[in-house]
Amino acid sequence: MANRKHEAGSLETLIGQDSIIRGEIISRGVVRVDGALEGSIQADYLILGRSGSVKGDMSAREIVIDGTVEGDLQAEELVEINPDGAVEGNIRTAKLIITEGAFFSGTSFMERPRKVEKQEETAGEPDEPSPEDEPSEEKKTLKRIFSFF
Repeated sequence: MANRKHEAGSLETLIGQDSIIRGEIISRGVVRVDGALEGSIQADYLILGRSGSVKGDMSAREIVIDGTVEGDLQAEELVEINPDGAVEGNIRTAKLIITEGAFFSGTSFMERPRKVEKQEETAGEPDEPSPEDEPSEEKKTLKRIFSFF
């Protein structure tokens, strides 16, 4: 995840390496913590840098850990603990990646992603498509709509 670009956009909040924050952080967008946080944090995407530490709970759509966490993590889509990362607490997510060399002490709870059902349009559709309505080879892909919460 650290190498991927997010739909949420660019970095919204940065807690620098020499910063110490005590309290609760609630933010939209991407939050990166390279300093120390004592308290909870909630954002769309959370990145805990190698020099970052959190003593408290973390909640986001996706969480990437390169630092240390003492608290519970809840992610709608993904929690990724990289080789320099350490988590002491419970994790609840749809997808969990623990890279070789990472540390995790706690319990993980895997949740199935919730699917958004595609609404079928039945009014005015022909029973069988005519040959000119046949999609090209490029368009013959199965489309699925997923939403993870």
